Amino acid sequence: MWSILTTTKRDKKMKTKTAALAALLCIGTLGNAHAQSAGDFLIGGGWQDNGGASAAAVQLTYFATDHIAGEVSIATPSNVAYTGGSGLLSGQDVGTGKLLTSSVSAKFFFGNADWPVRPFVGIGMTINTPTSTHYAGGLGSSTASVKTGVGPLFSVGANWNATAHLFATASIAYSPRPTMGSINTPTTTETKTTFIKLRQSDYLAYVGIGYRF
Repeated sequence: MWSILTTTKRDKKMKTKTAALAALLCIGTLGNAHAQSAGDFLIGGGWQDNGGASAAAVQLTYFATDHIAGEVSIATPSNVAYTGGSGLLSGQDVGTGKLLTSSVSAKFFFGNADWPVRPFVGIGMTINTPTSTHYAGGLGSSTASVKTGVGPLFSVGANWNATAHLFATASIAYSPRPTMGSINTPTTTETKTTFIKLRQSDYLAYVGIGYRF
């Protein structure tokens, strides 16, 4: 009888250990399924906004290691406004237009590759290319020109890996608006130059979803 009871207890313990091991293996499998690791390529799409200038955007990301990734982002042209940054027209609205914003950055992802949520920080640059410009009336004999502006980019955010391939991402970036051009205003003695700045916010928010290959 004692032998039977001992065998039964051992069987129960064995079944408990087996179940626990199976659970651990299952958790490990789920973690690996959510991994974003070296060699992975991500493509995503979403919406970005920087204080009124909203646009759809596409992001392409490649993981060089489990923690370091390079990213290229391209947005559709958005409506923007230009203001005088200095000189005779400082602070005044000088025109409107459409701007194509793209960026290149390097990101560092915290945590292990199998974490379902991966916080990150990034650093890079934005490239702001005007696609159309309309200058405000009242510039008189002034001549204006808007050109492509390049500025630094600093970002923080996180990826949430919903499945083995699908993920969601959200981030906020700080990118000081670059000088976009100048306005030259002739006076009786000399020509005054006013630098043109973007009127939009220096902060850029982004939310989107994507697919991991």
